[in-house]
Amino acid sequence: MSNLKLNIAAIIFAIFALTSCQKETMSELNPTTETTTQRNIPTEGIHIYNAAAKTSATTRTRRNQATSRERNFTMISADAGPIFDDTHGEGNFIDKTWGACLADYAWDFKGEDNVYIFEVKNQPEALVTHHVTISDLTDDVDLFVYTLDENSVIRDCKAISMNGGTTAESVDMQGLEAGFYIIVVDGWTAGVTSSYNMEFYTSAVSANPPSAFEINGIRRVNCFGNVTAENLVDNLWKITTYGNGYVTIDTYVELGRDEWSIYLEGTNQETTAQIDFYQNLLTVNYGNTGGISATEILDYQYVTDFISSILFGNEQVNLTKINDTDWLYDSGIPHFGTILLKEINKDGTTIELAIPEFGANTMGLEKMTLNLAKKEATMTFEGGGEGLNIISEVQYYQLSNG
Repeated sequence: MSNLKLNIAAIIFAIFALTSCQKETMSELNPTTETTTQRNIPTEGIHIYNAAAKTSATTRTRRNQATSRERNFTMISADAGPIFDDTHGEGNFIDKTWGACLADYAWDFKGEDNVYIFEVKNQPEALVTHHVTISDLTDDVDLFVYTLDENSVIRDCKAISMNGGTTAESVDMQGLEAGFYIIVVDGWTAGVTSSYNMEFYTSAVSANPPSAFEINGIRRVNCFGNVTAENLVDNLWKITTYGNGYVTIDTYVELGRDEWSIYLEGTNQETTAQIDFYQNLLTVNYGNTGGISATEILDYQYVTDFISSILFGNEQVNLTKINDTDWLYDSGIPHFGTILLKEINKDGTTIELAIPEFGANTMGLEKMTLNLAKKEATMTFEGGGEGLNIISEVQYYQLSNG
């Protein structure tokens, strides 16, 4: 019996020793795989934007070669809505051998990836920011934006967003030059794939907003989506929306202006609006329903664009606009009749007129400056003399719809 117990004990010891040996051997053959939380990324992540990187891929060059290496790009457009996608099954297209965004980091980026291409149009009147965000990640993928050379092959790194784990990635790129760029969603190492929700949209501010002085003379604002804001008279405005088979007109009272904006309140006092020339937006806040609409401004027109005639203190003295640049000045003196003046400059509230080169019967008049804010017309004569007329009334063309 004693020998039996010794034999059983020996067998148990041998099994334990063998099991321990097998575990150690398996551990040596299959070392622990580095997890996404072991990438040694700073808590704040890695975020880089290279403003100097420029693209050379244009519509013309892409007609000749629209792919890079062995895989086509997926064309996307900003502001087209969210994109739900997954890198699983897409294969590895871009890795560290490409250099550019990836060269300075320890990881090989051999995870599967998705590649998108987008075009930036030339918009000289707007300073546009392109925003790209991927969220709802299921594994640790990163976000990169590249410029392309004239053959649509990756050239430079434009932007990087690398966070650890499943934290969302995002980049903001202001002032991209016209041309094509690519967005890459990439796993940091082999075997890393993720589904995600990508949002790609733009925001813009005016590259050349009007000055505070010019804003005082703005009478009409034209926006995308057939929306107009029109100053009817004094501080009364109307905002018109032209839809498919309908027209909506709302009236507003102007509350005030500052350096960049005009502030309006609906006559029902439940709706407010802001015409922001810096952000390039007409924003309406429907206080009664809580809804907000923001429409991008296409262009705006000054009060000086709509004048048909100007009357002075003496009702026989007047100016009449006869086309885009020509005015007729009736001095009220029968001997001189009417004098032709040409528009040489204007801004929000001022118009400068001058005698054309071969003008006749000018009374020695050289130039007339109309200051609508002061209701004055300053006349400059040959030899340096000046005269002043007081503007008694400004008459406007009927504004057309659209």
